[in-house]
Amino acid sequence: ALMGTNEEELRFSKKPACLMLCGLQGSGKTTRAVKLATFLKKKGKCRQPCVVACDLQRPAAKEQVKSLAESAGIGFFSLNGSVNPVEVAKHALSSAANMGWDLVLFETAGRLHIDEDLMHEIQKLKELVQPEELLFVANAATGQDAVKAAKACNEKLQLTGSILTMLDGTSRSGAAI
Repeated sequence: ALMGTNEEELRFSKKPACLMLCGLQGSGKTTRAVKLATFLKKKGKCRQPCVVACDLQRPAAKEQVKSLAESAGIGFFSLNGSVNPVEVAKHALSSAANMGWDLVLFETAGRLHIDEDLMHEIQKLKELVQPEELLFVANAATGQDAVKAAKACNEKLQLTGSILTMLDGTSRSGAAI
């Protein structure tokens, strides 16, 4: 009852629908992006989702997303040689219609909320993508620090929701409340 009695659905009113994940480093955004795309496909919310690798900070991030997406039968997009996630997103959006993607999910680099350069980068990415949903991903083990990080991200990005990952591995999930 504390969490509410209504289940909120993700909003998808345009084609392709755009969804963006953001959060702290190590929160599980990469894995969650593919799991969320798979879940939405199984639920009938989309037919051909694609995960776009916009984490250009972490070594091997693109390879991890590609491997997970291929294993799940989900589309994957990256732009070899680019160091600019906004450029990657721009090319992904222009490719969406030709590829038949009806959901484009942008997986972004993990950040510390105090890192102004990365926050500015994600603001530019949001401006280009104009996601219908912008979800903050936090690791449940982070505890109450997840609330502080979500608040800082919300002030800059106007989040539409959050995902708390790794709940099965900790008892510190008070951040959900």
